[in-house]
Amino acid sequence: MTENFDTFVESLLLERYKRCKSSTLPELSDNPRYIFSKCAPNPYTSGFKRIYYLRRGEALSLDKCKTEPRLGTARYEECRLAKLAYLKRMKKKAAMAEKKD
Repeated sequence: MTENFDTFVESLLLERYKRCKSSTLPELSDNPRYIFSKCAPNPYTSGFKRIYYLRRGEALSLDKCKTEPRLGTARYEECRLAKLAYLKRMKKKAAMAEKKD
């Protein structure tokens, strides 16, 4: 049983630190300065790269969305999250205003 467990752990470690070969969903970052990481298409060359975004301790703001960021950059991911949070907040406000009336 221990041999199977050791091979399982080794396969997980190899899978975790392998290079990006395709787009992935956001996952918790292994970098202590950032919350999320994701494999995304590289906007500057062909292939994929790992991007780290949403610094720890920083709040989401729409200030990063004044100009449309490039797909596959950390700024794009942060802007996307900020827009989703803003829409969620507006829906909640509308529901509360409707409930009052």
